[in-house]
Amino acid sequence: MLGLHQPFFPIWLATRGLSAEQIGLILSVPIFLRAFVGPWITGLADRYIAPRHLLAVVGGLAGCGWLVMPFSPDFPVLLGVVTLTVTMMLAPIPLGDVITLDALRDNPVLVYGRLRVWGSIAFMLVTLLAGLMVSWLDVAVVPAVMTVFCFGTTAVALWMRTGMFIPARHLKPVAAEADGPDGSLAPVPKRLYLFLLGTGLVGSSNAVLNGFGPVLWVQQGILSWQIGVLTACSVVVEIVVFWRLGGSRDVGKAYRYLMIGGAAAIVRWLLMGLAPDVIGIGILQTLHALSFALFHLGALAMVAALAPVARRAHVQGLFSAASALMFALVTVLAGPLVQAWGIKAYFGMIPFAVAGLLLIMLSHHKR
Repeated sequence: MLGLHQPFFPIWLATRGLSAEQIGLILSVPIFLRAFVGPWITGLADRYIAPRHLLAVVGGLAGCGWLVMPFSPDFPVLLGVVTLTVTMMLAPIPLGDVITLDALRDNPVLVYGRLRVWGSIAFMLVTLLAGLMVSWLDVAVVPAVMTVFCFGTTAVALWMRTGMFIPARHLKPVAAEADGPDGSLAPVPKRLYLFLLGTGLVGSSNAVLNGFGPVLWVQQGILSWQIGVLTACSVVVEIVVFWRLGGSRDVGKAYRYLMIGGAAAIVRWLLMGLAPDVIGIGILQTLHALSFALFHLGALAMVAALAPVARRAHVQGLFSAASALMFALVTVLAGPLVQAWGIKAYFGMIPFAVAGLLLIMLSHHKR
């Protein structure tokens, strides 16, 4: 569903006459709320609720939100509906990584990247189909299709049988193992918080592209089907990286992945700010392989290495929360930047990537 939401939801908001500042606020508030709700939700999976049941609940709630969203009479109501809907839609995403990484520990034959790649393939196919659908029909169909996707998620989650795709215990609440010497849960290492802040800052540098990239492309005269192709280009190279490099669990290699990915983000935003044409944008989209895919693999490997065993879901929730919080704050800033600078707003993302890289370096050398 993100293959439709990410590129075309901002365009749908623009068709309702919203300004760049209002769009930035609508996009950022749910992410900001997710930063606080996400760890609580993923924490439930450590002890109480089977992930598939949680997916069914939040999928249904999100579907209801998308169903009523087009009928929002004004901006405050629309902001409230979008906030609740998107929070429910995005909050459980870390659970997928929790289940996957947990299964990888028990079965070394499994490779994270080759499991994660199927999500990227689905994203690409949905984006391409969405581009054609929006060109053929209208961007007004976005909420209706999102409604179908969310209710579909609920149906699939309820249909899944225990042990159908992964071992049965990974579909049940994670039994909290005592890591502490007194039988309590081990504390989260302090340097992990510094690391999470750094990864969140680098990830937040995507705010202009993810929140306003399609809107800026429309202003450049790029067609809806071309937007779908441009988005799919980034996913194709993402798939290649996940497939080829997704099996590494080496901390040293993960750190190199983070450095390369962060540096690629800096180059990407510098060149995007120079207002390339559609061919140039397509070429720059291939840097997504480094600035997102390689960086993501490195971040997950580091989190898995640093997190206490019994706090895996909690730390994964913190990772998601830090990313969401930083992304939300920068998205709020991105709205006025886009309004004032237009395409040059990409230049404003470079300091966040630089600061994030420095914090990751500091956390890596801190003991």
